[in-house]
Amino acid sequence: MEITGYKLRAAIQNWTLIRETAVSQFKGSLRKFKGEDKYPPDVVMKDIREAEEFVARLQTAQARYNLDVMIDVEDARMSLCQAVKMIGGAGRIANLWKDATHEGGTRDMFGKHTFHRDKDDEYAERTITVEDALRGASEAQQFFTALRAAVAQGNAEKRDIEGLTPELF
Repeated sequence: MEITGYKLRAAIQNWTLIRETAVSQFKGSLRKFKGEDKYPPDVVMKDIREAEEFVARLQTAQARYNLDVMIDVEDARMSLCQAVKMIGGAGRIANLWKDATHEGGTRDMFGKHTFHRDKDDEYAERTITVEDALRGASEAQQFFTALRAAVAQGNAEKRDIEGLTPELF
């Protein structure tokens, strides 16, 4: 079946919602008052099992898709899978560089600069200039943005993935 990464992600989200809804109904299905109309526990459990299976099948297809689609990020070629795994780290690196651009540093719980030692009246000096930190922040943010853009482009590609059936969508 021909598919895109976006369609796979939407189907996974849909079946996850169905599963969570069924799970939330299970405990309540174990008891009922006379005259109350509820799904029996075995019917609710059947819905949970089906949703679990469908999520697993879709995630397996997503893994295949992510390994099959190749993208270019700046000067590097990589699988969509690798790029997706790198997004979190790239964002953390960009934030670290952004934080390094702040001149004043942080203050401790007593309001004192953490760059000051009272004992010696010594002040810590920057190990990197603000300009260099800005350059690092800019480069890291550009890589993060390029990575996200390449992932978005990769998720739009169509691929024929085995094992998918219309009932999953």
